[in-house]
Amino acid sequence: MVLKKKIGFLSVCLISMLLLIGCNQDQVIGFDETIETDMKQLSRVDVQQINSDGSFEDVTTIGDKDSVDLLRKIFVQIEWEQDKKVTMSRDEDVKANLFFNWDKNMPERIFEYSIWFETGGNATITVSDENAYGRLDKVNAQTLSDLIAISPLPLTEIITEEPLIIGYIVEINEEKQVIAIVENITKKEAIDWKDSQSLDVHWLSSNGTKFEGELVKGNKIAVWKSGNGPEKTGEIAKRIIVLEK
Repeated sequence: MVLKKKIGFLSVCLISMLLLIGCNQDQVIGFDETIETDMKQLSRVDVQQINSDGSFEDVTTIGDKDSVDLLRKIFVQIEWEQDKKVTMSRDEDVKANLFFNWDKNMPERIFEYSIWFETGGNATITVSDENAYGRLDKVNAQTLSDLIAISPLPLTEIITEEPLIIGYIVEINEEKQVIAIVENITKKEAIDWKDSQSLDVHWLSSNGTKFEGELVKGNKIAVWKSGNGPEKTGEIAKRIIVLEK
């Protein structure tokens, strides 16, 4: 009788554990939940600042209660726009991994934020693997930059449309403000390029985007079009962004 009771008790415990595990596996906390709950489960934030060469510094962990509380209050002020993929005109200034402790028996949930600080005082944030970007006002952006010890950086454009072309500059005429671009080649091939009459060459003229000292042969650029240019100059480039110098 005692043995039967023990077996019954163990069976009940085993079933309870399996049900609990099943519930926990189904309970995957998404990005929306972190916003809806005011980020109350934020436990720490790992930040990395970008260097001038494009590499990132070592990770700095912000884990003390006062700082985490302040970060939470800042992050809930972000005005999010979801279901929209965006392209930024330069690399982020800071990567921040936000750790959420929803269940002490489960691993932490992590969301990777990319943060751009601007000369105007605002900040833009995107979330890895989420079609969402947000804006932070001047006051909260300044508090955030002070907390992670970073100065405001140049204005960042948010670009939602696809570029006309991405390629390397093989020729540039600063006087006429005309450039020649070729796709799907290497930087060395662009620098060594001789045949600017080739069918592979894409000609563009500027629409206010200055070339002097900004663009050189061998630069990899993305170009957005605004219309057709003068004869033999191809489309007019309304925006040119250097992807690789």
